[in-house]
Amino acid sequence: MRRVNPFAYTFVIPFLIVFAIFRIYPFLLGILTSFTDARVGPRPGNFIGLENYIDVINNSEVRRAFIVTFQYSLIVVPMSFFIGLAMAVYVDRKLPTHTISRLVFFAPFVLTATIVAIVWNWMFQTQFGLVNVGLGMLGLPDRIAWLKEPDLILPVIAFITTWWQAGFAMVIFLGGLQNIPGELIEAARIDGANPWQTFWRVTFPLLLPVSTLVITITLIEAMRVFSLIHIITRGGPSDHSTTVVFYVFQEGFVRFEQGMAAAVGVVLFLVIMVLTVLRFTLLRGDQSYF
Repeated sequence: MRRVNPFAYTFVIPFLIVFAIFRIYPFLLGILTSFTDARVGPRPGNFIGLENYIDVINNSEVRRAFIVTFQYSLIVVPMSFFIGLAMAVYVDRKLPTHTISRLVFFAPFVLTATIVAIVWNWMFQTQFGLVNVGLGMLGLPDRIAWLKEPDLILPVIAFITTWWQAGFAMVIFLGGLQNIPGELIEAARIDGANPWQTFWRVTFPLLLPVSTLVITITLIEAMRVFSLIHIITRGGPSDHSTTVVFYVFQEGFVRFEQGMAAAVGVVLFLVIMVLTVLRFTLLRGDQSYF
């Protein structure tokens, strides 16, 4: 191996310093805090060992938050996957208006969480929201409390998240579609495969590496959802939208139990790590097909 010019490392050092200060240090401090009874205030936390983690296991509110987070993820991940894939196929096949569609599909992703939450909070407003107004114009029930019904709140938040983030999945899928050799598609057509068979028997299997990447990123983001919940529902109604990260926020910055909040955050990190490892085990997305 040729020797690397040491001067090249000077271009990396500024990034490493910022990364260490704002990423590595808070991460390590959070782990350390999870073993203490730290609270907001001048008094330093005392080391209490695994007591916070035992409380996490026995706390029904924490278990409820994890259940809500998993339920939300089970809705968001498939929706973002298939809608993003459908949009990518539409753009890749250069169907009518595909140029403007590329912009329209991706545009929501550039919006901030605050803008998305405010707009859709108004859209789903019970009395004068456009969703209920549209239903009324169609002769359907138009007084649905979308954001106050326990059975509707998670699907509604999942819908908003999908509308917001599906464009990102589309871009990843579009990159994968454009890297598939055209000779393979042409060979399938020559063999008599129709467009549907060509997609499911040739195109979709070749998208496995890209698909696993989309699933991984979408799942991680779903497990970490906070902004929409914080702005739209505040965890309600009756904690039916209290996710793990929102619970950490309440525990750490409302009840000021920093140690307990840190412990829940560490447990969430471990859960995400386990899910990521399972993804690599069950879906070998690191292999190359072309």
